[in-house]
Amino acid sequence: MEALGRRLRLPLLATLLLALATPALAQYGRPITEREKEGLWRLGPFRLTPLVQLRNAGVDSNPFLTPDPETDETEVVLRAGLKAYVPVGRRFRLRGDGWLDYTFFSNAAEQRKTHPGGDLRAELDISRLTFFAGGGHFTARQRYTSDIDTRIERTEDWLNGGVQYQLTTIFGLDFAAEERRFRYRAETPEDTRIKALLDRDSLTYQGRFRYALTPLTTLLVSAEVIDDTFRFGDPARATTKSYRYLAGFDFGQKAIINGSFLAGVRDIPASSAGTVTPYTGPALRGALVVPLLEQRLRLGANFTRDVY
Repeated sequence: MEALGRRLRLPLLATLLLALATPALAQYGRPITEREKEGLWRLGPFRLTPLVQLRNAGVDSNPFLTPDPETDETEVVLRAGLKAYVPVGRRFRLRGDGWLDYTFFSNAAEQRKTHPGGDLRAELDISRLTFFAGGGHFTARQRYTSDIDTRIERTEDWLNGGVQYQLTTIFGLDFAAEERRFRYRAETPEDTRIKALLDRDSLTYQGRFRYALTPLTTLLVSAEVIDDTFRFGDPARATTKSYRYLAGFDFGQKAIINGSFLAGVRDIPASSAGTVTPYTGPALRGALVVPLLEQRLRLGANFTRDVY
């Protein structure tokens, strides 16, 4: 823990061209934005937006949590990507994201890695309803949480879908579901232990209420049910059912600071905890962005407090 305390992090995302600013409730697919519809380049019906992101930068006095660290390690994570948007008629539209992350270590050359990812979303308008569906995949080799010491490689795959209902100009309701698969790659005995603990399939259902306070500020209230089914262990207790309740605000893209901030409670009742320790505690999700230089440079901070 002392090594973690000495870690220096730069909690800013410096994004050239256009950021992938992650909404606070991102796991059901990011809605297609007006900025993505415009794009920076046009190729026939396609609107294309290239991007470069600085996702992490800092100096770590003990990046691998060894008993006797020999030297400080500079770590930088860069992302290059391309966003593509194409309208299909007046009511149907598609967006695709593709990216490649590069993790650089100043001394540990064997830890330098590239990891790909991608996401696809489709939207269809029918009267006051907007139906959406999507999915994606990515690979990462970062510490998943602060209590996992090894940098184990993991993959995530997901499918999601739902509907948004605009009751009036200021009231809206959303219903969504997502299935997400987590898989860890075991290369060492410690990796094997983590894989046995964390390989799982997660199914999440969400209901959300939206109220437009101003043209740029929306009140959000959401409730989620999460079923995590672990692949290894006692089959009778393999599934953990938990609940997450959040409320907060979403700030429009034309606001001085845009993004979302939500706070609430995460609850894992003893009656449905399975093999997981029961828990009730605060939950926070936020993704706030300051756009600069006519949206060409964006500085953002993402933060989460939750239980995984």
